[in-house]
Amino acid sequence: MKPHTERLQREFDEVIRHAGELVSRLDDAALHRRPSAGSWSVAECVDHLSATAEMHVRRFRRTLDAATARNGSNREKLSWRGRFFVYIMEPPVGRVRLPLPTSKLAPAEMRSREALMQRFGEMHRQLLALLDESDAFDRNRLRVTTPASKRITITLVDGFSLLAAHARRHLWQAERAAP
Repeated sequence: MKPHTERLQREFDEVIRHAGELVSRLDDAALHRRPSAGSWSVAECVDHLSATAEMHVRRFRRTLDAATARNGSNREKLSWRGRFFVYIMEPPVGRVRLPLPTSKLAPAEMRSREALMQRFGEMHRQLLALLDESDAFDRNRLRVTTPASKRITITLVDGFSLLAAHARRHLWQAERAAP
């Protein structure tokens, strides 16, 4: 297994653990309470992470289905673009505020705690399965589009790293929304 795969598995496992602990310690009112007008509740942050993961699962799946370059180097690294995007995505959120790229990623209707965590868990299990599958490919050569623009592409290893940083960003935001 490549070092980036192991690192990313640990990061996604931590995201799943953190979200589960955060949601489980709050009652339903606190879970759905917005700390201020225009901000997101804990539930909305978690739901956004599920929607984002779902979008990336589709993108990563299409990329892997079309890929032919197997047995890539174990010396994967983030591209300069990937390092930049990961840097701006990492918490704290105040460092760089980003507009939501599409309305599809905005939090949906309020879900029950069980439905919220079931979707979150399922999407992140699919991401982990794709990460494991992608270990057999040269992820430095496989490219995916970014949510910001279809004209901007990043490597697949950048994409997984960016998604992990994005999850940390919104869990940081969710922690601040929790009472």
